[in-house]
Amino acid sequence: MTLLLLLTLVYIVLLSGFLPLFNRKQSEAEYVSSVALDLLREAEIEKKEGNSERAIKLLEIYLSIDEGNEAIAGRRDRYRADMAEGDMEKQAGEAAEPVILSRVAARGQSASDLLEKAREYYDGEDYFSAHYYAALTLEIAKERSLVIAARRIERDALKELSSILPTGADKEAEKLFLKKKEGFLAFTEERFFDAYYIFKELAENYSRDPDVLMYLDKSTEKLKEESFFTEEAEKAVALPGKGGILFKNESAEGRVEIIAIERMVELSGDVFFKDVEAISFDSSGEINYHLHAPYGKLVNNHLNMNAMDRLQAGKSSPPVYWQGGENDLLPIHSIKLSPERELLSRLSMDSQDLKGWDLISLWQAREKIETFGLVTEKLDIILLMTLLKPFLFLILSLISISLGWSLRTRYLARPPIIPLLFIPLFPLVVFFLVMVICYGHKLLLGFLLLSFGFWPALITLCILESLLLMISLLTLAAQKSE
Repeated sequence: MTLLLLLTLVYIVLLSGFLPLFNRKQSEAEYVSSVALDLLREAEIEKKEGNSERAIKLLEIYLSIDEGNEAIAGRRDRYRADMAEGDMEKQAGEAAEPVILSRVAARGQSASDLLEKAREYYDGEDYFSAHYYAALTLEIAKERSLVIAARRIERDALKELSSILPTGADKEAEKLFLKKKEGFLAFTEERFFDAYYIFKELAENYSRDPDVLMYLDKSTEKLKEESFFTEEAEKAVALPGKGGILFKNESAEGRVEIIAIERMVELSGDVFFKDVEAISFDSSGEINYHLHAPYGKLVNNHLNMNAMDRLQAGKSSPPVYWQGGENDLLPIHSIKLSPERELLSRLSMDSQDLKGWDLISLWQAREKIETFGLVTEKLDIILLMTLLKPFLFLILSLISISLGWSLRTRYLARPPIIPLLFIPLFPLVVFFLVMVICYGHKLLLGFLLLSFGFWPALITLCILESLLLMISLLTLAAQKSE
């Protein structure tokens, strides 16, 4: 009996720890193999169509999966050799790093003029404008004295803004100032997504406030630089990740968005998405927009879909809007997500992914996913069946011991030939019996779950397995020892 309990404990460890890991690895291997085959097919098509550059890029993505494949590496090298002369590579390199002139330099404003404006605003206690012009000065200043002076004004303005609060102001003015300060601090900390949405909200109510308009413009310009390269997204989503992510996303403006993501991959601290579809509804149920994006990236808990081509400067791959317009998502195509990064991977309802979850992950996930519009029944039945398996292992082991003892041979010599012929069939019979028992439990638990909920189903499971365990122990104890 002690050995049986020990084996049951080992089974629980394998079931909760190693089996999810093996299932996850198997699922990842199947996904990577599928992606690799697609990459090779697409590379061949691109080559036939004369797009050698794209074909080489696809083969390089393949080689990031299967690094030691010399045949594919040789094919990539042949494609490279087929391309036009070496100056094309030079042109591509120059296009990859385009020279972007400063906006203030393009307007013909000198660093000294901007610094003088910063000083004037600082002396006039307009610290928002002072910080703004000091930051512009630092963008184009070359002389050390100008840089030092601009940094001092920028630092002092930030310090003043961090400490002051309008005295004697009414509640509305105080609320405006605190909100502006929040947006200003987000901007200075380079949280441009947060800064943009703060100043965008303020601009709707204070459309003539110069500070609000100034930093809304500044945040917009910075956000246009917040993009990602299509190439890095393609390489990332070729790797294993989470699939079938679907959730309800509630925005601060009162909209409700349904977001579906085919694949989510975490790579070197970044999170990339493949095949993103989103549909947004207003409070009356009307559709604001319905879009699809081939790739996305998580930036400051925003779903950024502003993909840029690394080799062709200025070429972007924005989402396709099937319905509605893109005005709500400009200046870049971005959606603020309500679930945190750690929870996103738990919103996967893909059956293969769920097989890779351990018992603790299943339990934690069922407490949160309902908040984001997902039904928990699929997760609940997997959780109940996972809890059932150790009970079944112990109960069926006890029954097998009882059966083996009752059917033990009583012959002093070799047993008859006919019983020996049925021995190879015994494992198959037992296997199908176990499958029938598991299926019967699944039907019963599914009925209880849908009819009465998770907790009644869990309590029934515990009572039922306790009764079966008691019966199996009594059956074993009733066996004669002679």
